[in-house]
Amino acid sequence: MQDMEISNYIINFCHLLYMKNMVNSTGGNVSLRKNDVVFITSTGSLLGKLTPEMIIKVKLDGSVLGSGKPSKETAMHLGIYNARPGICGIVHPHPPYSIAYSCIVQPYDMEFVDMPAFTPGFAKRIGRMGFVPYSKPGSGDLANCVKKLIAKYNGLLLQNHGIVTVGSDLEEALALSEEIEENAQLYFLTYGHPSARVLSPEDMGELIGKPLA
Repeated sequence: MQDMEISNYIINFCHLLYMKNMVNSTGGNVSLRKNDVVFITSTGSLLGKLTPEMIIKVKLDGSVLGSGKPSKETAMHLGIYNARPGICGIVHPHPPYSIAYSCIVQPYDMEFVDMPAFTPGFAKRIGRMGFVPYSKPGSGDLANCVKKLIAKYNGLLLQNHGIVTVGSDLEEALALSEEIEENAQLYFLTYGHPSARVLSPEDMGELIGKPLA
């Protein structure tokens, strides 16, 4: 794809995130990597009203190509791409149910969380999420923690902040975000119900092809 095609492709994904209530106001950011260039949403932009000039090109070393100011989370995106060369799409939305879950969950050993799985899709595609304790958005601490955990997980839960999902393309990354948010919503819809059924470790092991530790 040419640069304008890539920009329009990202814009369509951002508009979809907005319509799905995964972002609001100026929250969230999306990027796509093509070779050694990253196309990322600009800082302070409304993802539901993006235009082509709001997609900024950045090299993997952080240098900006052309005009405009990239997202304040650019260091986080670049850290992911540098840590995992096979990743070409990153979605960082602020979905409400996932954020709510991040505020109450007690993560195991502060590295991952096992959200109860309500659907086979969540169990198979996500299962265990990396957990990032709260750090100021756009900070080096946040970028470093995400870079460390992304080596193990395709989905990260950012405390009081949102989620980060990655994929070989934006479709894959978006699908993971949708699975996490749907499962978080089901968690709150069934929370406290004595007969609510979640997938057992055996169910999940069958889905992912190996037993869960």
